[in-house]
Amino acid sequence: MEAITYEKLEASAKHIPPDIIDKWQPPQAVKALLEHEPKTDKGFVLYTGIEEEYGVPSNNMQFVGEHKAFNLGWLRKHYNKVGGFLHFFYKRSKNAKLSIEEIKSYLKEVSEEVGEVLKGNITGGWLDEVFQFTCSQCSKTIIVGKHTLESGRDIVCQNDNCRAEYYGRLDPKGLDALFELKVTVFDCAQCSAEIPAENRKLKIGYSFKCGKCGTNHELVQKQWGYKAEIEVESEES
Repeated sequence: MEAITYEKLEASAKHIPPDIIDKWQPPQAVKALLEHEPKTDKGFVLYTGIEEEYGVPSNNMQFVGEHKAFNLGWLRKHYNKVGGFLHFFYKRSKNAKLSIEEIKSYLKEVSEEVGEVLKGNITGGWLDEVFQFTCSQCSKTIIVGKHTLESGRDIVCQNDNCRAEYYGRLDPKGLDALFELKVTVFDCAQCSAEIPAENRKLKIGYSFKCGKCGTNHELVQKQWGYKAEIEVESEES
């Protein structure tokens, strides 16, 4: 499972921040890839052919290959369980409750799925366009697929020690992307300077400091502002 997953990671390496690939376990790796390419853990068959008319599929399609992959749900279920048979403290694990025959049956089931995935001759399933930018909080590279931007999903820094959240959108032509840290701006109670605070950290008791005068602040209550929506009737000509 590890060998197959890491081979797929290598095929998609240009789409993943290089400084965090090495520490991922297969379930984490597939989950990260799914943030950009929704078909990462799905199988597909690829054909190609020359179009006789633009936009109309060719009448002479040629088989290129087939991609097979571990489904994320399957990988989460079996990766740690199989690893449990390799640990020294096996008798303390949940797997110790299984009989020898049950273990053989289970490992056979897993090996059959591994064998099925190995039949695929297309290693990587990456079809999405990607954009990248530098995280303003940890300076790590964040890579985002075009699919993620189009779907409106949250964009999160892939550095586990950061996990800063961003808004992202495509420009009108779809050729570039714009990213903005999710923040709420407060006015310093001492000097009125603007203080940006990450939305994900906002909760009662959260402390933040003014970057201009150094005054410390603490959130003590939540407050929402609102206004009435007034419909303006258009005059008939």
